[in-house]
Amino acid sequence: MTNIKREALIVGINKYPMLGNPSRGGNNPENLENPARDAEAIAQRLESDNNLTWNITLMPKKREKQKDRVDSKGLITKNQLESAINQLFNPQSNINTDVALLFFSGHGLRKKDTSGKFEGFLATSDTYGIPEKNNWGVSFNWLCEQLIKSPVKNKIVWLECCYSGLLFPHPNDQNELNKLRSGLDSSCCLIVASGDDATALALRNGHGKFTSVLLEALDLKYQQSLITSDTVVNYIEQEITNILQRQKTPSALNFGDEIPLWSGDASPIKIELNKLFKELSDFLKDKNFSQANKKTWEIMFKAAKKEQKGRLEEIDLEKIDCNILLEIDKLWSDHNFGFFGFKAQKHIWEEICNTIFDKNQAIIEFAKTVQWYEEGRRRWKNRHEITRRPISVKGHLPIICFSDNNRIEKKDILLIAAISKRLEECDSENK
Repeated sequence: MTNIKREALIVGINKYPMLGNPSRGGNNPENLENPARDAEAIAQRLESDNNLTWNITLMPKKREKQKDRVDSKGLITKNQLESAINQLFNPQSNINTDVALLFFSGHGLRKKDTSGKFEGFLATSDTYGIPEKNNWGVSFNWLCEQLIKSPVKNKIVWLECCYSGLLFPHPNDQNELNKLRSGLDSSCCLIVASGDDATALALRNGHGKFTSVLLEALDLKYQQSLITSDTVVNYIEQEITNILQRQKTPSALNFGDEIPLWSGDASPIKIELNKLFKELSDFLKDKNFSQANKKTWEIMFKAAKKEQKGRLEEIDLEKIDCNILLEIDKLWSDHNFGFFGFKAQKHIWEEICNTIFDKNQAIIEFAKTVQWYEEGRRRWKNRHEITRRPISVKGHLPIICFSDNNRIEKKDILLIAAISKRLEECDSENK
């Protein structure tokens, strides 16, 4: 029986010692910060799938804690990258490769050829980017040649770099597009971060804009079950619309059969949780805190496999998977500059308990700090008034309230202590 394998070459180049000031030997290099993080995140997302196993090659790489990681200080030459790409798409092996995936994050360059057309390049660490040195990196034309002659049935290329739109013909040039499709003669998914005359964008979260959306497209909580080349393209096109200027919008060529990328766990409860997470994210994006708070506890009850009646107890938290609890916290934190979320509440609770040893006093002090309790009026606030008129106070949301009259009670605060304990266990598990 022939073995089938799935190969991924994940490249993230930060260091460009010769690019930027070549007349002085690269004394003012145009180094980057995001590519290594982009590559590491994509690799980890692929590795998280237990059903469709990927054999992942990282460039540049280092060995850390008995695991290959992307080396943020490593250098990659043009020859090294070309050799790795050639091996990916034209493997010298008797074992068939079912899917070959190339992800590149780094500098992208372009130069005019003799006909006046621009040619694109994946810049490598030995790239100068000036005509005199004639070393621009790995040519997009050369990359297309490797794709065309490749025997691999399913080919994927994702480029997070400037001018990456030069990888394929302009969308209006139908003849060239048809020529490329017929030349590839297989299932193929090509997605690029920018147009043929534009730079790629970076975000404050440490990733390129394209990579950030791509990570979501590869995340089961934004999908229903099986993730394929089609679902990735559809998600990216939907999310990018109206976010970026048109010339900086990722472009895609996706043809042939759907290429399965990640199957994940398609159990009914998993699919339902994925849907709930997507709804929570959308409510937080829209600053609809009332619905976001409601959705948070719907997820918690569902994850604890408990009917949404009564209240969650400490024993229920033990049934909630750490990844679910941490993802809820991450969504609240990311959408609100770190002010909201369970970890923000955990830190406040721990600081109070370090100085106040009486539990009832600590509960009141916590409620005052997050402004759930009005000291002057000695009044516990109503859940609805907090979620409808939230304030930028650390730990203010999400709010815990299980009483029938929608007012917070002291026993609700005790769940903060239980969540804090559970978060410590989760952090220990992830070390």
